Amino acid sequence: LYVQQMNILEQRKHTLDYFFFFQAEDGIRDAQESRGLGDVYKRQGQGHRFAALRVWYVIRKFGVEGLQENIRNVVSLSKYFESLLRSDKRFQIIGTVKSGLVCYRYYSEDLDLATSNAVNKQFLEKIEEDTSHGHIVSSVTQGIYFLRFVVNCHTTLKADLDDFWAHSLKCIDEVLKIRNATSEVVEKN
Repeated sequence: LYVQQMNILEQRKHTLDYFFFFQAEDGIRDAQESRGLGDVYKRQGQGHRFAALRVWYVIRKFGVEGLQENIRNVVSLSKYFESLLRSDKRFQIIGTVKSGLVCYRYYSEDLDLATSNAVNKQFLEKIEEDTSHGHIVSSVTQGIYFLRFVVNCHTTLKADLDDFWAHSLKCIDEVLKIRNATSEVVEKN
């Protein structure tokens, strides 16, 4: 593989390595190899030649300009999803939106942290009932449960994000409706 500025690829090597995993047959977690990516995943051993081959295939498929355009598109779509979240005051962005990752949660000043975390868990479960609109995962940092949405496919369009957003709004409305109905029943008793 020939590139003019090899140091750029060397700096990004660790980022590229995170994209290639295989499921372990025994399902045993090896903290050194899995790097915290789950109990059943281990890191696939790959040499520098294979890493160079992966980069070569990506550049061959997209070209340098195509790869740059793909990265720009992913960033702009994640910023677009961030703007959708900011348009609804019920959602709070967690951290800074970088690359394709958007971290957010449902937030209400009326809820304590434990209740807010429970609502966000129910929100995730409701979204995951129908994965035809998209898939998200959760995370917890400093006791705050939040959702992680990633734009990472070169075929993703704004229409896909609009569809996922509409599905998300429907899901949070259903979760809040069920929660309000449950709290009214508890208050009556």
